[in-house]
Amino acid sequence: MILPLVLVAVFTAVGLLVNLAARFWPVAVYHALVVPPLVLLRGPQPDRSPRVLGILLVVVGFVFDLLAT
Repeated sequence: MILPLVLVAVFTAVGLLVNLAARFWPVAVYHALVVPPLVLLRGPQPDRSPRVLGILLVVVGFVFDLLAT
């Protein structure tokens, strides 16, 4: 009689953890991949061209590296 209660508790806990992970990963990806380029792009206007060119080169390099694998 206690085994079904334990199974229900385990499945509930696992479901809750999966739900939290599914809701959290887009936020983590946003803060890992979107926020740093935005921080780099904030700055005085004369620096903007090299910063944009550098970010574009990193993105293009990442795409080619991804295609190569």
